[in-house]
Amino acid sequence: MAQRCDSPEEFAERFRLIHTMARWLEYLTLIAVIGVLAGLSLWLQYGLLDSGNLTELPEPDAHTPDYTVENFTAKGTTDEGLPAWVLKGDRLVHYPDDDSALIDNPDLIEYEQGEKIRHTKADMGELSEDGEVIVLTGNVIITTQSIKDDKRASTMKTNRLKIRLEKSGTLPLKEL
Repeated sequence: MAQRCDSPEEFAERFRLIHTMARWLEYLTLIAVIGVLAGLSLWLQYGLLDSGNLTELPEPDAHTPDYTVENFTAKGTTDEGLPAWVLKGDRLVHYPDDDSALIDNPDLIEYEQGEKIRHTKADMGELSEDGEVIVLTGNVIITTQSIKDDKRASTMKTNRLKIRLEKSGTLPLKEL
């Protein structure tokens, strides 16, 4: 049963006491919440990151591309500034670890000044690090057309072909 306050001073004293107790309860609740959060932080830091619970992350693949070029055209010229070759492709993917590049659907036209034009297509191509050698694979079709005689042409098919591009007409791969 509740006690009655006989005087306003008693009432004020009890009110201050209840108010002080409520304030202390509020402080204790706040301290308890902060303590629980600190405990959870420590548990996350030391409990979950314990070396026994870590899973080893795989090393990134060293042969990862650093850039890709879509629908590209690269041109090489002779020392005299005449066209030596034109290389087109649907996509070029460059790999920095060995500085090579893979080409989807390469289309290479080589010009032998005053003689003939050689047109080579394939499914895939790999360009060497110095940009001087291209290896074509998959449905390689080589068509050679004489400049002097339009009617004279030859076609050859193979699965793999290695071509050394004219050295003076080579574009470094970094400029593609």
